[in-house]
Amino acid sequence: MGKEWHINVKELVAIHLALMHFQEEVQNKLVQVNADNTTALAYIRKQGGTSSDSLYEAAKDLLLWAKGRNITLITRFIEGEKNVRAVLHSGGRQVLTTEWTLHHEVCSRLWNLWGEPSIDLFATQSTKRLPVYCSPVPDQEAVAVDAILMEWEGLDTYAFPPFKILDRVMKFRESNNACMTLIALFWPMRPWITEVMEWLVDTPRSLPCRNDLLRQPHIERYHQNLLALNLTAFRLLENWQERRAFRGKLQEQSQERGRCPQSRCTNLSGMCSENGAELTTITLSVPL
Repeated sequence: MGKEWHINVKELVAIHLALMHFQEEVQNKLVQVNADNTTALAYIRKQGGTSSDSLYEAAKDLLLWAKGRNITLITRFIEGEKNVRAVLHSGGRQVLTTEWTLHHEVCSRLWNLWGEPSIDLFATQSTKRLPVYCSPVPDQEAVAVDAILMEWEGLDTYAFPPFKILDRVMKFRESNNACMTLIALFWPMRPWITEVMEWLVDTPRSLPCRNDLLRQPHIERYHQNLLALNLTAFRLLENWQERRAFRGKLQEQSQERGRCPQSRCTNLSGMCSENGAELTTITLSVPL
């Protein structure tokens, strides 16, 4: 491949070569091309373009080749950070912020504590911690694509979502009879942490700050700032009776302590007494 080619041309050529490699599998088929290059996808979708001669020629070669083999191409844009498989297969060395995986021994301790969940909601083939998993990108081995879009009702789930979508995980509250073991940042000032507290049925467990706690699956690299993350496991349940029982237990413990310890604590509000006064209990995490 010529070094002087523009990245968009290289992307089209790479797609062409990939299709040629799997020619027997894709011939006479409808094929979805997933990529994070909007220009390359546009040239496929629009069957060419006028902004670049080299792009036009690359797209023409690809489309004529596909037409000759009765292959229909459709396109799907994948954000760069979600295009995980391409990075793994290319031997890329960059850190993927969505691909931190929790050490298997820590997961085993959580399963022993709260039971083994039935599905890993936010995983890829490289990061899954359960045999059944949901992937953010199309994956033949995954039970579903995009956990936020699937139905969680009645499921016992394990969720270690990318940090930036933690607020979206609280669609949990809309899922009847759902359970979740959630791995998240214990940052009391964030809005979503209040919602997490509302669905607790056990004391949160702070994860050990071992050097190998979080690892990138494709390179030998571990997270170096675990203390700042304050990663914590939360056991959530949709069943209001169990949540209410746990909140009562927390209130008793809070009254016994008499004051709030300064480390790893947050308020859990919303309980009302008979006279309508709001009661506040204190939730502390304990070491796993």
